[in-house]
Amino acid sequence: MLKLLKALLGFVSGQSVCCMEHTGIYNAHLLSYLHKIPLPIWLKNSLQIKKSGGLQRGKNDSIDAHR
Repeated sequence: MLKLLKALLGFVSGQSVCCMEHTGIYNAHLLSYLHKIPLPIWLKNSLQIKKSGGLQRGKNDSIDAHR
């Protein structure tokens, strides 16, 4: 994924933030990797993420990832 992001025109890791749901041990490997590169990380509570999207229908993993 990082290779794809770096290929985007105008992508600067210092001006980007990786926002992800706090899932405890399940995201530990990704957090470890992201700490090694200069990419800020923002962990959010899953309920806060869910409420920030408003009322949405047609939810599945593919649609959620896109949103």
